[in-house]
Amino acid sequence: MVIVGDATVGKSAIVNQLVNQSFNSAYSMTQACDYKIKEFPIEESKTVVELHILDIAGQKFFNNIAIELIKDVTHVMLVYDMTNPDTFNSLQSWFDGIKEENPGKDIKGWLVGNKADLETRIKITTDDGQAFASEAGLRYFEVSAMKYEDVEAPFKEAAELFHETYEERIKKISR
Repeated sequence: MVIVGDATVGKSAIVNQLVNQSFNSAYSMTQACDYKIKEFPIEESKTVVELHILDIAGQKFFNNIAIELIKDVTHVMLVYDMTNPDTFNSLQSWFDGIKEENPGKDIKGWLVGNKADLETRIKITTDDGQAFASEAGLRYFEVSAMKYEDVEAPFKEAAELFHETYEERIKKISR
């Protein structure tokens, strides 16, 4: 799974909270990409899905690297900063780039609005986020990386989807 979005939206903070349950308030720019693994137990099947997460830098000067990293992707998480309309406005460009590099693929995805804890500074409404997600065929979540609110939910859903897809493939092979 790849995570994309503009610089400073909190992609790395979300992933760090998910994997390490820690938040660093000092901004540290991701250099090209960062790779993490998180295990999710799948309750009903008593199995574990190992979710591989590629956090891609959002700075424009990393665009050539980002293009290479999003090739052959099947699952994507788009992240924006709910307090910064510019990050929301660039989502379509990120999504178009992913589709362009993966023609004909059924890309599964999640739209995540980060910084939901900054209620008085929010500029992008839940309705706006849900409308974009619906139009793009993405599932929508709002999180706070800083407060670790709902951070796990989109990743857990992704792990469950990976598990379902795997089970379907096994059934097809065994017929």
